[in-house]
This record gives sequence, structure tokens and C-alpha cells, in this order.
Amino acid sequence: MHGLLVGGGERGGAVNVQVAVLYSLLLVTFMTVLQAGLFFYGRDLALSAARSGVDLGRTYGTVDAAAAQTHTESVLVSNAHGVLSNATATASANDATMTVTVDAEVVTLVPGLTMHVSTSSTGAIEQLTR
Repeated sequence: MHGLLVGGGERGGAVNVQVAVLYSLLLVTFMTVLQAGLFFYGRDLALSAARSGVDLGRTYGTVDAAAAQTHTESVLVSNAHGVLSNATATASANDATMTVTVDAEVVTLVPGLTMHVSTSSTGAIEQLTR
């Protein structure tokens, strides 16, 4: 018993605590980088769907905001499944421009965390000029 008290006891205990803290910080950093990547990927998917809707809706002679919205929603369903949830698209047009806006929530790695993404694309309506 005397040997345990005079230097023969727990050797390296402080190192184990340091390694546990270091690995915890490394794990938090890794999860943060992954979550940021998911957010930016989800934002890119939403913007791509909005651009696709604008391209369809602003065509000369067939300007149709409802068709742009429907197309955007179908692109979201086919391409963003598993990354974006509760995605909605709205489209509007005036005499000069077509705008499509996508609102969605990005999937998260942390339970209870919600990340909202909202992006829009605007394009000029094609006009026939002489």
C-alpha cells in the first residue's frame, strides 16, 4: 500500500484527461465542418432548383409563374431528397422579370437544431426585339 502512495500510483492520468479533451474538441470541429457543408450544399440545391424554375417560366411566349413553381417543386423533390425538408417554392412574374423563391430546412446532425435556407433567382423575361 505504501508503494501506491509514494509515486507508484496512477501514472499518466493527466495525459488521459488531455487526450479526452482533445478528442472531444476534434469531434466537435469535425461535426461543425460537416454541418456547414450540408448547409451550403442544401443552399446550392435550393438555388439550382430556383434557377431551373426561372429558366422554364421566363421563356418568350409562355411566361407562366405557376408552371415555374411546379417545375421548381419537382426539381426539389427529385434532387434534394434527404438534404432539404419542408421545401416550398413560390414564383411571381411582372412585365420584365420572373422570380422564384425557395424556402426549406436543411437536415442537421444535431437533434433539435434547425437550419433554414431561403434563396431566390430572378431572370429577365425573354422579349422579341427587332
